Amino acid sequence: MPETIHDRDLRINELEGRIDTLTSGATCPICKTGKLSVSASHAHPIFGDFGVQERTLKCDTCSHIEKRLYDPDGVTKKR
Repeated sequence: MPETIHDRDLRINELEGRIDTLTSGATCPICKTGKLSVSASHAHPIFGDFGVQERTLKCDTCSHIEKRLYDPDGVTKKR
């Protein structure tokens, strides 16, 4: 019986990790297994004065690189 509980706990931990990866919004769109992390960040050339940043993200598995806007105050959203 303890082995079954141990196996179940391992499986639960594995599934929780997969859920975190898939729901964090940071899964690589290319390989679908890696996590994207910010490798560079600078003020956006047009909206930088308003707090908008342009971030470079890199996958830790396949080395995919992409740029994204980071707009914490919603400056670039339509009203």
